Amino acid sequence: MAKLTNEQQVFLVSQFACYATLSQTLTAFEERFGFSILRTVANKYDMNGWAKEISGRKWLPIFDEARAKFLASIGDIPIAQRAFRLAQLGKMFDTAINAKNLGMAAQLLEQAAKEAGGSFTNERKVNGKVSVGIDDAEEITPEDRRIRLSQHLASALEAMKPETAH
Repeated sequence: MAKLTNEQQVFLVSQFACYATLSQTLTAFEERFGFSILRTVANKYDMNGWAKEISGRKWLPIFDEARAKFLASIGDIPIAQRAFRLAQLGKMFDTAINAKNLGMAAQLLEQAAKEAGGSFTNERKVNGKVSVGIDDAEEITPEDRRIRLSQHLASALEAMKPETAH
């Protein structure tokens, strides 16, 4: 097998940086360059695994740059945007209603509600204020602060205990 050109090597590193699997990388390589390579050859350019230890010095900067560009471009992918997903769900809902597929329409409504409510994200909003009864303007020692906090925690735990009948 002939030696890979620098362009081909960079292509392999970049594919792995964009989270492509080995199979996806091999397919993309063959489509782009017109010939196939062995899995073991491609694996030498996967900086996610053992190849990082062997050839990382040369390819890791390229990998890191490609990974950073890929992650930054996620905002450019329509399906990654909540508004796009809701618009698509709206179109699917209209199609389901027109087809009198009420079961599908109900599922789409539920999915849209979850999407709009943020159920498909890792964001969680917590409302309320946590107070430990310490005035911010009041100067207290760290030991006093620890004692007051432990007292509040003890009373909170006591309030959570179920009442027992005697």
